[in-house]
This record gives sequence, C-alpha cells and structure tokens, in this order.
Amino acid sequence: MNFLRILLAALVLSFSFNAVAAKTLTDDESVEFTEAIGKGNMKVIKKYMDAGVDVNVGYFAWPPLLMAAAKGQLEAVKYFASKGADLDY
Repeated sequence: MNFLRILLAALVLSFSFNAVAAKTLTDDESVEFTEAIGKGNMKVIKKYMDAGVDVNVGYFAWPPLLMAAAKGQLEAVKYFASKGADLDY
C-alpha cells in the first residue's frame, strides 16, 4: 500500500513539474509567434523562446522548425535546431 502511495505521489509531482516547464501560449501569442517565424522576426522568436516555449510543440499543427523551413527562414531553422528542435519530425 505504501508503494502505491509513493508511486502516485511521484506521478503527480512529475506531471506538475512538466506542466510548468513549458510556456503555454494564448491564441494571440500563438498567432504572433507563428507570424514571426514565417517572417523570420528573430527578436519576437527569441522573446517567446526565452519565455519558455517548447521548441517541439506544434502551433496550428506545425512545430516551429517545420514552419521556419517551409517559409525559407534559414536563420530561424538554425536557431530552433540549436535549441533542441526535433530534426526527425
């Protein structure tokens, strides 16, 4: 019984740490972030990344690296790769 309590406590703590690890964007922030990626606006991109946005989370079903690559934004692609973007998506 104690093992179950410990396991449950560990799971709850694990989820709570994961929940605060990455910033969740509002709809308006998602639009601003994705527009910045499409235009190669590194100032705005870095603002969101510094705030804790997860580089592998999809916005409008596209992860940032894929958005930048599709729009030909090489500097943004390199930046996302340097921040740990999944290159095998």
